[in-house]
Amino acid sequence: MGDEVLRWIVEVARQFMPNRHFPDKAVDLLDQAVAHGVSRGLTAVTRVEAEAVVKRMLGLPSLERARLASLRDRLVQEQLLDDDSAERLVGRLEVTSRGLDLRAARPNAVVALGGEMHEHAPALAEVIAEGLYGDARRVVRIDFARFQDDASLTALLGSPAGYVGYEDRHALYALAEMPWSVVLCDRIDRCHPSVLAAFLPAITQGVITDFQGRRIYLSDAVVLMTLGAARDREIGTIGFAAAAPASDRDEPEPDLTERLGPELAATVDFWFDEAPATSALGSDWITTRLLPEVAARHREHGVTLDWDASIVT
Repeated sequence: MGDEVLRWIVEVARQFMPNRHFPDKAVDLLDQAVAHGVSRGLTAVTRVEAEAVVKRMLGLPSLERARLASLRDRLVQEQLLDDDSAERLVGRLEVTSRGLDLRAARPNAVVALGGEMHEHAPALAEVIAEGLYGDARRVVRIDFARFQDDASLTALLGSPAGYVGYEDRHALYALAEMPWSVVLCDRIDRCHPSVLAAFLPAITQGVITDFQGRRIYLSDAVVLMTLGAARDREIGTIGFAAAAPASDRDEPEPDLTERLGPELAATVDFWFDEAPATSALGSDWITTRLLPEVAARHREHGVTLDWDASIVT
């Protein structure tokens, strides 16, 4: 391996692995690149081989127009977003993933999902992760509804050194190990106010510090936030055609401001609360996406669901 490749590995580790420290992170990349070459009987590892290994390890976003166009098509074909919404979301990801965002420290996109879209959030997260990062498993899912008091902060950010639970992995641990990912914040409006306040810098500044002093970055992530059913009133239907990026609005939607607070609501780039018409759903999507998700939710409560193919014909 030549000096040029070694310098490139060090630079990649510096730029794309902010949650880890030198020299370990550069050594890990070097080890993986060498192992890749040895397994293929190569006598030398070039920049091309090293890039392939690094992209697989880190899940760096695809900047190829064909891949991003494919992501847009999948969002529409799988009935997750309509044409206009998919176009705007992928257009933003194309800009921010290239580091051209005016607020580069923030996540690449912040999407709020309410109403019907709450149910589509897991599928949406997986499709974005696969289309942008190359792997549907690059999804970090956190249920904020379980953080109901001040003590819940330790579940989100870990325990300080010397306290019970110090060695336990907190909710953001997976993000620290996998910064290039989709962060799915389920029912974020249902958590304790102190938890929401503690999490706010992760969105507004793109970084949050856990109770062990480690900085965890979200600047390379896509954040999806789902909102539970409105407590006191029905959510107003905004619809896809009327939805617009927060940067295009004078102020956040009133419902978002009420439920997330003005600071967090102001960071939302897209607000989707209405799924494409269910009459347009194909039987393939229903059998491969919708029904398995319903079955999985019931399985958590000890209920097994089976269905006959005739229900989707």
